[in-house]
Amino acid sequence: MVNIFKIPSHNYTERELSVVKILENNQHLKIKSFLNVGFRNWNDLRNHWWIRICEENDIDWKILEIFKENVDDTIRKGCPANKIMLGDILDVNKYENVDCLLFWHGPEHIDKATFLNMVSKIENKVNKLIIFGMPLGYEPQDIVYGNKHEIHISEWYLDDWKNLGYEIVEVHDRIKYQHMTVFKVLYKNEKY
Repeated sequence: MVNIFKIPSHNYTERELSVVKILENNQHLKIKSFLNVGFRNWNDLRNHWWIRICEENDIDWKILEIFKENVDDTIRKGCPANKIMLGDILDVNKYENVDCLLFWHGPEHIDKATFLNMVSKIENKVNKLIIFGMPLGYEPQDIVYGNKHEIHISEWYLDDWKNLGYEIVEVHDRIKYQHMTVFKVLYKNEKY
């Protein structure tokens, strides 16, 4: 019997669809664990699109969130406490290895040199597939809802990721600021 990757019904944005297609095209990796870095607004069901994908495909999901108020609020609003942890993606000792890591709109919140120095260590925490999403180039953003971690402090371009061996999906869903989703398949001595 062939397992078919299930995509739940949802009004996906172009950016979300870029991740859905990456997951679907790499279903042969048989992902069983998934870490989403960053989360806010548990009550906004639009933010559950990746959780529903995980649940439909029997993938154990967890959240790593850097802003304590978001962690507390997410648990208070219904997220199981064992599914979310306080931590920084750069602190690779904070989280366990996973099959897939999704840092959805995150690299732009970290100093570029710092992130580039850590990307191989982050990759070492991922068994199969790593996905990053971010603005393509400059997109201004300051502190949002009192969270200093929301400030955009770095700009990312196609060549930054090509030079790191990532595949790139350009997402042209806005008039002014475009985005990109980048990914890399990582094989950790397993056969798929």
